[in-house]
Amino acid sequence: PVKRYSSGMFVRLGFAVAVHVDPDVLLIDEVLAVGGYMFRDKCVQRINRFREAGKTMVVVSHNKEMIQKLCNRALFLYRGKVMFLGDTREALDMYHTGFAGEALRGKGTGRRERGDGREMEILRVELVDGEGQPRNSFLTAEPMRVRIHFRANVPVDNPVFYSRIREGYRILHGTTTARFDIHSHFEPGEEGVAEVRYESLNLLDGEYNINVGIKRDHFSPLTYDQIDGAVHFTVGSRFDQGGALVYLPHRWEVRKQGSGEGQGGRG
Repeated sequence: PVKRYSSGMFVRLGFAVAVHVDPDVLLIDEVLAVGGYMFRDKCVQRINRFREAGKTMVVVSHNKEMIQKLCNRALFLYRGKVMFLGDTREALDMYHTGFAGEALRGKGTGRRERGDGREMEILRVELVDGEGQPRNSFLTAEPMRVRIHFRANVPVDNPVFYSRIREGYRILHGTTTARFDIHSHFEPGEEGVAEVRYESLNLLDGEYNINVGIKRDHFSPLTYDQIDGAVHFTVGSRFDQGGALVYLPHRWEVRKQGSGEGQGGRG
């Protein structure tokens, strides 16, 4: 019946055979990417017993959570070259801030809509870190800045700049300069930069994009210029939050009823 097995069934059978012959070295290549939850749970249980026995295990995967839970050392390969070998967390950080960012740099800008007169126009949009260095990948709780470079083509009073972070089509955060009571005036030909500063980017693992625009005023639906999906970026997280989108600094505490003593920890 083996000839009728799907590729996933072949992988599951191979893993089952490998772990039951009591090997000294176990090589796992994306095996947990196939099968249902029960199969993956059984695999993890068997892997943990293998580790507890003090045996050697090599895991090949793009699954950050699995690497973090199973490995105390990690090797980051990129295009056949060794980029890093050492602490697992450092390797994962390098993967997110290096490889993921490079992959996104090839993505173009999104849909653009301009006002009839083009009184103001967006020249370009970029993301930078806390040091002002251009980046397209960040870690949870790192600073991030959104820079909107623009030019006025006619005299303009008090334009309103806005920025919205999205995950797919879902808006996670939106802000405008009107909320900060910022007033400005620009003459024809003058250029400038509007910048949103996130001192702590509390997003978790995922790919995100940003809409930006320039409106005539806070309540007007009319815009001078706007770009949907102007920039894309990824976030890599050191926190395991079970598939959530945002990280909120918090604290747990467990104590007995009527007792002032308890155990706690920060998340």
